Amino acid sequence: MPTYIINATFTLETEIEVEGVDLARQWDWSDAVEGEEVEDTSYFRSSSIEADGGELRFAVEATDEYEAESKAGTIIFDGQEVEDDNSLTWAITNVSFEVSLKEPEMDKERAKMLVTAFISAFAEGGKLTDEMAEAFRFLLEAL
Repeated sequence: MPTYIINATFTLETEIEVEGVDLARQWDWSDAVEGEEVEDTSYFRSSSIEADGGELRFAVEATDEYEAESKAGTIIFDGQEVEDDNSLTWAITNVSFEVSLKEPEMDKERAKMLVTAFISAFAEGGKLTDEMAEAFRFLLEAL
């Protein structure tokens, strides 16, 4: 089964809420008027944060590009949650995939097969493929 290289790009999103901040206990009140009550009526809204720049590169085995992208979509997908080192939970969004076929490494066996195919194709009036040309270059460099 062919191997496909997946380049996945994505964004991380989270929402931050301020919780459990007792400001009255945080500061030095020695200069405040004694006997007057300190009243903390602070209200902090939550804030959404988006971080661009997510990029993963990995390989999957598949019969074609469509199946490769489908398999990649089971590994990383929109709405998936991840936790960072600060224990913040982030949602993965805007996932997109670039899929490319990984060409097998040229070796003597593969080069031999391609040169044999070239000879057959040439004898039948066929055309030289890029892969056949690479096989010839490989063999010539190996010799």
